[in-house]
Formats: sequence, C-alpha cells, structure tokens
Amino acid sequence: MAPAALASGSLLAGFELERVLGRGGMGVVWLAREPGLDRHVAMKVLAPELAADEEFRERFLREMRLAASFDHPHVCPVYRAGEEDGLLYLALRFVPGRTLGEAIENEGSWPPERAFALLGDLAGALDAAHAHGLLHRDVKPENVLLDEQGNAYLADFGLARADSGTRTGTVASLAGTLAYLAPELIEGLPASRASDLYSFACLTFCLLTGTPPFVREHEAALMFAHVREPPPSLAEHDLSVLDPFFARALAKRPEERYANCRELVAALEDALVGVHAGVAGRADHLPRPQTAFVGRERELAHAAELLETGARILTLTGPGGTGKTRLALELAAGAAVGFERVHWLPLAALRDPELIAAEIARELGEPERKPADAIGARKLLLCLDNLEQLLPAAAGTIAELILACPNLTVIATSRAALRVQAEREYPVLPLDEREAVDLFGQRALQQGIEVDADAPVLEICRRLDCLPLAVELAAARLKLLPAEALLARLEQRLPLLSGGPRDAPERQRTLTATLDWSHDLLRPEEQQLFRRLSVFAGGCTLEAAEQVCGADIDTLSALLDASVLRRRDTVDGEARFSMLAVVREYSAAKLAAADEELDVRRAHASRYRELAERAGPELYGATQKEWIELLEAEIDDLRAALAFALEHEPHTAVTIGGSLWRWWQFGYLGEGRAALTAALERVGDVEDAAVAAALLGAGGLARSQGDLEDAERLLERSLAVHERLSDPVGTARTLNNLGNVALSKHDLTTARSRYEATLEAARKTNDLTLRSVALNNLGELARRTDDLPAARRYYEESLFVDRERGDRFGVAQTLHGLGLTLHRLGDSDAAGTALAESLALFGEFQELIGIAWALNAIAVTRAEADAEHAARLLGAADRLFEELGESDTGDADVREALARQLGTAEFERALAAGRTLTLEAAVAQAETSARVR
Repeated sequence: MAPAALASGSLLAGFELERVLGRGGMGVVWLAREPGLDRHVAMKVLAPELAADEEFRERFLREMRLAASFDHPHVCPVYRAGEEDGLLYLALRFVPGRTLGEAIENEGSWPPERAFALLGDLAGALDAAHAHGLLHRDVKPENVLLDEQGNAYLADFGLARADSGTRTGTVASLAGTLAYLAPELIEGLPASRASDLYSFACLTFCLLTGTPPFVREHEAALMFAHVREPPPSLAEHDLSVLDPFFARALAKRPEERYANCRELVAALEDALVGVHAGVAGRADHLPRPQTAFVGRERELAHAAELLETGARILTLTGPGGTGKTRLALELAAGAAVGFERVHWLPLAALRDPELIAAEIARELGEPERKPADAIGARKLLLCLDNLEQLLPAAAGTIAELILACPNLTVIATSRAALRVQAEREYPVLPLDEREAVDLFGQRALQQGIEVDADAPVLEICRRLDCLPLAVELAAARLKLLPAEALLARLEQRLPLLSGGPRDAPERQRTLTATLDWSHDLLRPEEQQLFRRLSVFAGGCTLEAAEQVCGADIDTLSALLDASVLRRRDTVDGEARFSMLAVVREYSAAKLAAADEELDVRRAHASRYRELAERAGPELYGATQKEWIELLEAEIDDLRAALAFALEHEPHTAVTIGGSLWRWWQFGYLGEGRAALTAALERVGDVEDAAVAAALLGAGGLARSQGDLEDAERLLERSLAVHERLSDPVGTARTLNNLGNVALSKHDLTTARSRYEATLEAARKTNDLTLRSVALNNLGELARRTDDLPAARRYYEESLFVDRERGDRFGVAQTLHGLGLTLHRLGDSDAAGTALAESLALFGEFQELIGIAWALNAIAVTRAEADAEHAARLLGAADRLFEELGESDTGDADVREALARQLGTAEFERALAAGRTLTLEAAVAQAETSARVR
C-alpha cells in the first residue's frame, strides 16, 4: 500500500487515520487516533522506496527502537514504530501548534532574551539524546514543534534522508537538510554528535537572524559555503558581538566546535552578557574555572536531565577528589539559561549549620531578610558546595526553603546525601580510563609538557582509580618526574600526590588534606570501622566486615553515606564493599597508627584460613566452579592474609597454602609454589597434617612446572609425615603425585606401582576423588605403553566416576587422555567430540595448562587430515607451554611427520603463524577443528 492509497478512515498498525497534517519528501504525516487509548497521535508514514532501501530500513527500525526507549520533556516521544504492508511508520505524540520554522517564517528573528529559554530546552534535549546513544541527523527549525503554550519539542530523530528537490547524485547521497548540514557530512563522513551540534548552531543562527547562516540559489554553491566559507557577520542585526561565537560553533573541523549543546548555549550567553539586558547576569555569581572541563559528558547530560524533569534538590555525592564541585559548576553554567539568576555558595569553611540561612541570605544580597522571603516566587538556581560538614541539621533548612519557594532549585555537592523528600541523589564516580588519560594530558599541557596517551599514562590513571584530583596531582609532578618514573613511585601514592595549585583550597592541595577533611567529619565509631576496613585488600561482604572488624549495619551505612566506602552488587546479588585505592592507603595509615592493627590483621588472616580450609575439599567436587569463582573474588585478600601470616603466623600460611594448592593450578603455579615454599621455610621443624598437605601441594606444583627433583624431594617428605600421622588418604594422594613424577621421568614401572597402590587405597577408603585420579593416571600410563584397550577402560571408568561426582575439571582431564586414545584406536568422531568437550571445560576454568594440552591434542589428531592447520595449533600450544614453563609436550613424532609432509620451511611458517594467534582465536579454531572429521 502506497501513502497515496491511504485515505481518511484507513487503518495502519491499529491506528485510524483521520486527516493529513503535512507532506514532505520522506512521506506523509497523518493525524491518527489510537482506538485502544482513545488518544490522537501524529502518524508519519514514510515513502515506499525508503522501505526498499535495506540500509535505511535497518537503521530506521534500529534507531526507532532506541528512540522509543528515550524519555525527555523536550523530545517528542515515539510511541511505536515498525513496518506494515511494505510501509515504514512511526507514531509520535501529537503536538497541536506549529513548528519553529513556521514561527520564524511568520514572525522573523527572535530577540536573544526570548531565544534563550527555547535554546536551553533544546540543548538539554539534544545532549541527553546523545548521552542515550541517539543522533538526530536533521536538526532544523521544521523539526522543532511548539505547542500552544510555547513549549518546544525536538522531533524526527534519526530520520534524515536526502530530499532536496533536485536529486543530483551528490545531493541524493546526503542525509539531512542542506541548509543545516555539517561540512563533514557533505564530504561523505558519517554523522556524529559534532554534526548535530553544527546543525544546532545553524538553527541558533536562524532563530537570531531569521535565516540560516548560508543561503545560496544553487545547491552546489550552498555545499561549497558550508565546506569552505566562514559564517557571515551578524553586524546588520546589531549582533556582531556573536561573530567569534559563531566562528567556533560553525567551525569546519568537528573537533574545533563546542563540546556539547550546553557549552554552546553557555558560550552564547557569555558573549551577550552586558549587551542584552534580558540575558545578562544569569550566571554572574558562578566562579570562573581556571582550567578546561574534561570528560563527564554522559554525567553532565544525565544530571541536566534530572533538573529538567523536575528535581528540586539535586545532590552530587562522592568521596573527596571525584570532581563534584567541577561537575556542579558545569551543570550550573549549562542550566543558567532556564533561571532568572544562579547563585554559588561555597560552604567548606562553615561549621555551624545554624548559620547556613544567613549565608544564603548574604549571597542573595539581602542579609537582613529570611532567605525564603528574599527568594519568594523567583525562579532561582542555588548551588551549595561542600555541604557535608553541616549535615544533618542543614538538610532541614534546605527542605524548608524548597517548600516555601516553589520556583527554587538547589544543586548541592556533598560526601553524603541530604535524605529529604525533594532530593535526587546523583553519585559522582571516578572518570573512565579514557577521560582520566585525557585529563592527565590536559593538565600536563598546562605546564607546557606534552605526554602521549600510552601505556605508562594509562597505568598511572589505573593505579589512581581514575580519581580526578589524584590524576591532576600526579600530572603536576611531571615537572619533576617523567611518566615512567612517576609510575614507578606510585606504589606509595599519598606522599607523591601533593603540591596542587596554590590558589586551590587547602583541602585540595594534597590528597591527604582532602581525605583528612572527610575523616574528621566521621564520628569516633565510624572512624574506627573506616580504618579497620582497610585490612580488606579486595573489598568485603557484610558478613566479612562483621567477623573481622566488628562492623554493624548502621555504622557501615554511615560510611557509605559519607562516600568513603563504595558498594557494588555481585552477580549473585550479594553486596560487596570496597574503597578506592588511595582512600584505602590513607585508611591503612590510620590503622597502622592505632594500637589495634595487629589484632585486626590476625582476625583477617584467621577468616581467610577458615575460607581456605572450607574451599580445599570443594575444589574436587560438583561445586568446584563456584568455589573457584569465590576464591578469584577473594584473591587479593587471600594474598594479603598470606603475606601477614608469613611474617607473624607461619602455620596459618602453611594451612592456607596447603588447602588451596589445587586452586593454584588454575593459572597461579608460580605464585602458589613460591608462597608454599616460603611458608614451609618459616614453619621450621613442625610436622603435622597442615605441613604434610603443604608439602604435597608444593611438590605437585613443582612437578607441574617441570622441576622433578624438587617435586620428588617435597613429596617424599610429605609421604613420611602422612605415614607417621597414619593418614591413609593423605598417603595415597602423595603416592599418586610421586607416580606423576615417575611418569614424567619415564620410570613407568615405578609410576605403575604407585598408581596401583593409590587405586587400592581409594577402593579401601571409598574415596571417589582419589579413585578417579588413580584410574585416569593408569589410563595415561597404558596409553603411553600402547596398551590402548586397557587405557580406554581406565579412562571410561574414571570418566564415569568424574561425572557421577560432578567434577568438571576431572572430566576435562580424563577426556583429554580418552580423546587421544580413541584417535589411536581409529574412532575419530568420538575422539573429536571428547577433545572438544575437554577444551571447552578447560576454558570454563580458565585453566591455561589444560587449554595448552587440549590444543596440542587436537593438533595431533588432525595432523594427517589438515597438516597446516595442525601445525598452527601446535604453534599456539607452544606459546602457552613456554609462558607456563612447560617444555616436554611428547609429540616429537607428530612434528617430524608434519615437517616431512609440509616441508621444513612451510612447517616452521605455520608454527610461527600459530604463535601469533590470540588465545580466543586459537581455542575457536581448535573447537571447530575437533568436530570436523
């Protein structure tokens, strides 16, 4: 059905069409009724050829879904969009009134004081859309709807498509309306936020002058003007003061324009202050920042949207140094166009909450009156900076003021929220990494130092948690230290992070002073918990904080409110509490100065010893994956507990290490072995169950790293202790590991003897874990001695036990050997299935040595069918083996065969190509290869 075939009374997507509101190159706009809700909508039905354009059609449907999820008071909402009978349509809010284009055509240009309110509304709408991921692509007066009360709504997001009358090849490829089109779009580059800003600047020019900036008779001349000519002067409109403003707003290069619409409108206001009384003085009371504002586009747009949607009190919260004040300044400057006047009141020096009303009255210029009387019904924006030390008493004063003054809006910055009904809290988090690197570079440039956004700068920002104040203070040290040396000194952050600008407040000249400010506002019990929580290197749960620090919920909540503690929810819904690195370092210094440090650290080590003892047996069963993930989440604290225990309680370190040695096999071989070695050295001559387990673990890790002599020495000691303790299970486990050492030494007789003794003990004690391990090892031995039927029996029995127990890691290990055995028995389909599952399971555990062995096995099984691919997989496995310290892969015969088949040079080339594969690419190729037979 074509748009022309539609008529009054027709139904489209459930909407009843009533009459045509307008026509254009993209289609027809109908007034339609939605029967179910009995409301009128504007129904835009696009021309049929647009649905036939697959690229446009896909973009339309994608962007309309995004537009429908976006809500802003000055954006015409999309109720529905889709395709029916070959027609693309969208249903929008029906706004009775006219377009801004019609208003300008009928009335001519608008005076600046009238234009500002509308531009401020549209700027907020477009910035919020950009933060939501939406581009408009066709900002122009005809796409701004004005209702009967004069409220403005931005419409037609993402619909731009060329239709300029004369459809030349060039113009037909453009997206947007030519009079408002950015130069880069004319030159064929993709649309961006900057191109929307150019169009918004053209709209601003048109609103103030009555015409777009460039008016030409021919399209080619108009395109040339956008791309090459400077914007015309506004002298004939008595607005030549705006020429520099439009020179930047309509810059040909996107990076030279204003960063966002809010900044553009604020710059327009600055240019007109003192020239047009109607716009002068709105932001007179705002401090003028001495440095450029970097990043925070998303936060600025979101906070502005909260103000525009009716937040009466907007409190920016966060720890010291996150940039709350700077964000509030930018927010207030951008919002100024919507208020009669903006007032900025710094409160850091005020300590008596009883004085806040008098301070507000003084800022308003009427110190003899009550603030509520001075404000009355005026539309004011009051910014209260650094409010935390006046809480909670000041919260009541502000709440009363909001109730008494219906048109007052408050922006506050505070470590803690006010907790009053009219408040919307907006937490200010550290910068993202890109913004932090940009900030570091900007502050370095202010000192005349250019730095590259390379690895050292990125790592500096990461070490500082991308905290803006810390990043700025670090950049200030570049006069003394290059970035590489600065990074090396960041192990101790706080002494380095000083020396801020002399004209900054004292509390912002060093990070320690900033943190002192927050600390001094805490009550004694809060200060105590704050310093005790520093013992957690990787954050903690509520239960852990209670056990180690004696925390209670109220005090913990107070630290969250004070923004010295952060909360995040894990995937299983459990709350986890942590500090920024620099805050924890400060807190740890407070703990070190207190008499309780040793007791708190002992309690911490005790907790993680208990965790390790619970985890040890679980690493062999059905819940092993969950326990591995839990230990991964606690790794920083396990390391901290081990470090303390090695110094003060070696037996605790031995217990932790001996319990977790299997976990260390999942990617921590070197670290685990070093920790166990150090703990065993410090524990001396003690020989108990914990020491026996630690010796077993150290020996097993040494064997995994190929140090067979040390492995055998440690395991013999472990065996002797277990035998003296009459521990049959421990004895059998140690015998099994001694069998592994013998197998690695190619002493097959000794290996068989020890594996059989292990299996016998496992059957006697009904230890299924030990039984599975012994069967798997006997299968490995049988495979190496070419007794393939026996190997298959051992592996299949081991696999049955592993699956019964839910030991997925054990399944992975057994399937590896079974797959190689099946391959040699000629059952290539079953071999491929087994090895593919083995690789997937090792990947699930992120067990790199297992992944390497699986890659190697799949390469071996594919050598005859696809020699080049097999050689690449061998190369990928080689790189992993080398990184993990493994050397003997046992595939020399296969490599010789591949070199003969491919030729030595081609074989080496394929190996080298495999070494360059990422882990993800190598695994993906191997999984596909394993299943192709």
